[in-house]
Amino acid sequence: MVKNNLLSLVFHAILSLLIFCLLWFTKDNPDLVTYIFGSIAGKIVILAVIALFYYGTGRLLKSQSWLDVFSSSLLLFGLGVFFLLLAYGGLAGNILHLEPAQSLWNLPLTLLCLPYTLVIKLLGIKVNLWTLLLAPLFPSCIFSLSQGVYLLKRRKKKKRRELKERRETYV
Repeated sequence: MVKNNLLSLVFHAILSLLIFCLLWFTKDNPDLVTYIFGSIAGKIVILAVIALFYYGTGRLLKSQSWLDVFSSSLLLFGLGVFFLLLAYGGLAGNILHLEPAQSLWNLPLTLLCLPYTLVIKLLGIKVNLWTLLLAPLFPSCIFSLSQGVYLLKRRKKKKRRELKERRETYV
């Protein structure tokens, strides 16, 4: 369980770094920003890449039971809530009125929540405290879905193999 939590945090950090690089390299070209973030096709591609990244890396997490499936990214959710409370308390509730990483109180939240806030903004959802509080559940749900599907496939394959072995021993 601890290994899965750390791995999900590492995978999330890699995705945050990739999104940061995408935003950094496209910020100076307004035509590229309009094409990538303003068009429906660009939004769909970015959302699909983020979801597929979480789904694909979720399959790399080891799950032996349903407890592993549902607890594999609790650290990610816990850090998201902790950084939100830290930023909210440190900025006296003015967290939504600042630009990303404008304050050191807001920096850890910005770095951790970069994929979520990008998804939220691309979907056109207003960013508020509730969306920032619920946003860390997004990768947790996708990691759990991916692990659950993989666990079911493994168990089904194991049952088929056991059934085949039983048939071969009786014949």
